Amino acid sequence: MSALKQRNPGLSAVLCFIAGVCSCDVVVGQNVLEDFADVYVDRYFEPPEALKLSLESKNKAEALAQYSVGRMFENEGRIGKAITAYQKVLRVQPGEIMLARKTANLLARTGRTDVAREILEATLKENPDDAFAYIVLSEFLYTYHADSEEDRKRSLDLAKQAVGKFPQSSLAHEHLVKRYLLEGDREKAREVISNASSGGNDDPQYWLRLARTALRVWPRANANQQPSLINEIYKKALDAGRDNLAVRRQVSEYYMATRQFDEAEKLLKEIIEDHPEKLDVRRGLYALYRSQGKEEEAIGALKGIVAINPQDAATHLELGQIHLDRMNKAVREAGARVPKPDNPDLIEAAESFKKALRTGKPDSRQFLLTGELFRLAESYDDAISVLDRGAYLYPEDPSFLKEAAEVYSYADRYDESVKKFAAAEKLATQAAPEMLDEYFYFQFGAATERGGNVEPAADLFRKSIELLTKNDPNQEQNKFTALVYNYLGYMWVENDMNIDEGGELIKTALSLDPESGAITDSLGWYYFKKEKFEDARKELLKAERIMREEAEANGEEYEADSVILDHLGQAHWMTGYEEEAIAYMENAVKHDPEKKEYAERLKKYREGKPPVERPKPAVDTPDPDSPSEVEDGSKSDSPPAVGPPPAGQ
Repeated sequence: MSALKQRNPGLSAVLCFIAGVCSCDVVVGQNVLEDFADVYVDRYFEPPEALKLSLESKNKAEALAQYSVGRMFENEGRIGKAITAYQKVLRVQPGEIMLARKTANLLARTGRTDVAREILEATLKENPDDAFAYIVLSEFLYTYHADSEEDRKRSLDLAKQAVGKFPQSSLAHEHLVKRYLLEGDREKAREVISNASSGGNDDPQYWLRLARTALRVWPRANANQQPSLINEIYKKALDAGRDNLAVRRQVSEYYMATRQFDEAEKLLKEIIEDHPEKLDVRRGLYALYRSQGKEEEAIGALKGIVAINPQDAATHLELGQIHLDRMNKAVREAGARVPKPDNPDLIEAAESFKKALRTGKPDSRQFLLTGELFRLAESYDDAISVLDRGAYLYPEDPSFLKEAAEVYSYADRYDESVKKFAAAEKLATQAAPEMLDEYFYFQFGAATERGGNVEPAADLFRKSIELLTKNDPNQEQNKFTALVYNYLGYMWVENDMNIDEGGELIKTALSLDPESGAITDSLGWYYFKKEKFEDARKELLKAERIMREEAEANGEEYEADSVILDHLGQAHWMTGYEEEAIAYMENAVKHDPEKKEYAERLKKYREGKPPVERPKPAVDTPDPDSPSEVEDGSKSDSPPAVGPPPAGQ
């Protein structure tokens, strides 16, 4: 068996099949095969004339080959061989001025400046009608023969010759300016610019290059210090390249750099009108407005970008940040802690950040910030939607569950809030135990209490107090500690549970924050529950006064709380102040008309009589929180002026 069959027995069968199919063709083609020429490996035959290269083509082919060899040697660091290859190129392609410049510099680096100079002299001789040939020899002489006065003069003369022979070459003018600057003759350099700008040229690149050269002569400053000549040169560039977008952009950048904002704005708007799809131009207009502090115009420019490209997450973020900064500034100036829910910048910031979340690759902080903004805007469903998506993308982060729980509390959806708090607690136990601090358990407890589960809420408040005792032994967080003590104490008092212990907690809270109107109200209500009705009335009036003064100090209009109005109404009723009690209850109903018990209590007061008679006016010095004096100096039985006016006033 043959070696072929041994290797692949199936292959021979295939070959036999092919031979059978093609046998007739092979026979027919035998005479044709004899017509093919023999192949000779030891002889050379000239190609037909049609396939022969011309001398010029041969030179180009050889030049390309030698240039490739030179590049290879240069990359390998074999500079000598690279120079040899490049010199061969120059012998057949003497018009390659850039290569001559490169070769001369390589030679000069190896100390062979004389050979380098010969190459450039030969290049100039071969290319007398090319400005660049003059320039490269001029710069070489100044760079490597600057110590020779004669060569420096020759260098300057060559630069002058280039300008004289090629007045339309901005490169020649640029080089002559450089030479004068190197000689320290700035006035001559300016004269070159002035002469070059006086001629005509339809090439915008000529004017742009000339303008850039002029900026080297006159340092860039602003429009007031910039010579009008440079502005004229840029204007000529613009006139010559009115239909060239790149030229118009460069001119607009010059205007912006020299703080000629009106000209820059006008030009950018013209470009946008002609090319509305050019987002980089719109961004340039945005940068212009931002540099001038024109926020509304800057916002308009960014909105123009996202209108064309809604998927531009970075621009959505930038737009949102502008609105966020404006919102924070307004809050600071108003002396407030948080913005009003209808603040337009708050809403715009939230919406912009939400769009960025849809289109970009946001981190967890962007989700949390966006959720907080929607919560401040009282757009609770949007806040929950954002936070739920963040929780889906970052399932290991319990912050989303905690923030969602707080949003549900703000939305009065306490059952859902409690569920989120419980889930956050479970996840944070492993992932972020530091999150489970006194603040967390206070918020958890508040949501639980408002959901109607007093006993579990009490346990959570105790946990918060326990952590406060551990983390803040010196009671540096007085106000927050007072808040927790007051909440637990008031909850017990309100629900007729542990009233005495609740009262002690409230008193402790008031000692920590004596100017708190809310805690003072709790103390008054504790006295009410203990049937110390006059003490209750005085404390509740004091609470109202504190809250009113606090609002005035913050420049805000006092807005009474319906719960405090109800407390005041009941305290006045139980102490015999019938008219005042009815007035307070009328205001309570006005502030919270959905609360049925307020309406029922008001009806009862209107139809009935207080359990005790109205106290007679006191004759001693009045307490600041007791009934006030009228204008004639006599005592009034009515509450002080801090009480509410009758409903409807």
